[in-house]
Amino acid sequence: MNIKLASGIRPEVELLLCCVRTSLDSETTVRINDLVRMEIDWRYLLQIACQHQVAPLLYRNLLTTCPNFVPTSVLNKLGSYFRLSTRHNLLLAGRLLNLLSLLNAQDIPAIPFKGVVLSLLTYSNLTFRQFCDIDILIPRKDILKTRSLLLANGYTLTFPFTNTQEAASLSAWSYAREAAYVHSFYEQHFMSADGNAHIDIHWGMPRYFFPLLSSDWWDKPEPVSVFSTELLTFSVENTLLLLCIDGAKDCWQQLQRICDVAELIRTHQRLDWEQVIDHASGLRILRMLLLGIYLARNLLDCALPQPIVARILNDPVIPVLALRICEQLLCATSLEAVPSNHIKGALLHLRVRESPRDKLYYCLHRALTPNHKDWRLFSVPPPLAFVDVLVRPFRVLVEYGLLSVKHQMYTEQ
Repeated sequence: MNIKLASGIRPEVELLLCCVRTSLDSETTVRINDLVRMEIDWRYLLQIACQHQVAPLLYRNLLTTCPNFVPTSVLNKLGSYFRLSTRHNLLLAGRLLNLLSLLNAQDIPAIPFKGVVLSLLTYSNLTFRQFCDIDILIPRKDILKTRSLLLANGYTLTFPFTNTQEAASLSAWSYAREAAYVHSFYEQHFMSADGNAHIDIHWGMPRYFFPLLSSDWWDKPEPVSVFSTELLTFSVENTLLLLCIDGAKDCWQQLQRICDVAELIRTHQRLDWEQVIDHASGLRILRMLLLGIYLARNLLDCALPQPIVARILNDPVIPVLALRICEQLLCATSLEAVPSNHIKGALLHLRVRESPRDKLYYCLHRALTPNHKDWRLFSVPPPLAFVDVLVRPFRVLVEYGLLSVKHQMYTEQ
């Protein structure tokens, strides 16, 4: 571990970092055996492992390296959690095959990513990575057709609508209004009839954070075998980009995301780094990419080609961002998850953008583009759709500004 936080890291956190990898060298194995002989707060270790969604790897490596020095109750809890996670992963793998079959029968192009296929592409095993939903990318033109297909097969629309009444109001929307929704947003969420499977249907990425997905994202797909059925997902190079984009979007709040980057690089030694760099540079997301792989290198000892390391060190912003992320990720003393902070998140989003134009676009888009709260609050007829631009700043002022002033005035009386 190269990150300069050793003095502030609890032994439980260091033990977790040593265990969340599929391949242990002799030095890491020795360090694990040294750490388990210390006064480990096992309750804290279990909680942070679950919080960061890396308990399966922790269980696997404790069981294979030092089972005699781990309390039986801890191994039993981790084992129970591992078996529960494995059953759920297998269930979602079966649901994914069923969904792709439904879409294929309707001639809807679909490419699965994250979840099932990421576990196999990155860890070569369905049991080592915890995931909770199915993510599928389809062309934007097919979203309405896809939604009708899922609803007809027992799935329930759960997002952007949060209750049955809101979902029922969907039928009252005009086609033009709904087409505007599809243009503005990038995903819808569904739930299976038995409540065991969450399905996220994507037709893009957050536009405030990432340019539109172009056709080259579908090029050179990577084959992945699920229950002896070959599926196609994004290429390894594009998967690495998506992992780093997604991690930056969520401010790298979970260790699992860094594990995914590290394991993808370890598993695919022939990764085309030149293609990755060129693609990231063309999309103006090079800093996002370099930040993600820098975290993987410093926290999980992921080996990188020297030219890539040199590129990272040429950007003075990356080590500063990485240090702040690691301090939040590793040095928290509370068992509770760190609450999301919209202002801190927005500041990190701005700093991972390199171009002043992209920073300005981010600010304007976040300030003026209605989100799901705004669309549920205020719906206008299609001829007045331009009014939507005024909805978000008005709602934000009310929610974060006027209400605060009103509260202050009330307390002063």
